[in-house]
Amino acid sequence: MLDDIREMYDEFITIDDVKERIGIPQIDPELGTVTYCEQTIKKLFNKDENTEQIEYLGTDKDGNKIYEGYYHEFKGIPWIFNKTTYTREEFDKAFYECLEEHNVNPDTLPPLVEPEILVSYEAWIESKSQLHPNEYLYEDDELEEYDKEDGMWQVEIYARFKADNGQYFTTEEILFKIHNTMANKELGDYVFFENLAYDDHEFDADDADDVSDDDEGTPVFVVWLGS
Repeated sequence: MLDDIREMYDEFITIDDVKERIGIPQIDPELGTVTYCEQTIKKLFNKDENTEQIEYLGTDKDGNKIYEGYYHEFKGIPWIFNKTTYTREEFDKAFYECLEEHNVNPDTLPPLVEPEILVSYEAWIESKSQLHPNEYLYEDDELEEYDKEDGMWQVEIYARFKADNGQYFTTEEILFKIHNTMANKELGDYVFFENLAYDDHEFDADDADDVSDDDEGTPVFVVWLGS
């Protein structure tokens, strides 16, 4: 049954998901069968009926299914952010070594199916010159000299990223871009990647002071960091 659910709804569904969410089975002692209500399965593994339907776009070069309008969890990736600015080749080498050290199968890493996204994260900066061309502050007027602590401001930053293939990000690609964007800023003790989570909204011009019209309607994701 697990294979059927994965085929119909999402190949990243696990046996634990099924056990937790499938509901109560229908047992027929006379026939010796155990079945599950089809409507229950649809309700638990489909998106809400009021949201946009998931569109299956095919597979990537590695055979991973690509969906539009559905975002997988990015938990369980043991990456630690640091001050190193990597080339893509250097990052991939360090990233895969990290996965191997922590027994994480790279084949299970999901794609993020959006051509462009905005990523929100918090950091400490000494000046606005540390912002990259694809970044801006959530509140531009918060950089008052009296608000500095140890010579730095704590700020929320939006960073805009575009997928290299124009369709979706691999996990390696989006983490590579987020890492290098954060590398010139101070994260304090919060350097352990925990998740890249959809923030349940698309970007609105009222969300920040200094915005581009191109950002309107772009999905917003939040980097979760732990210490």
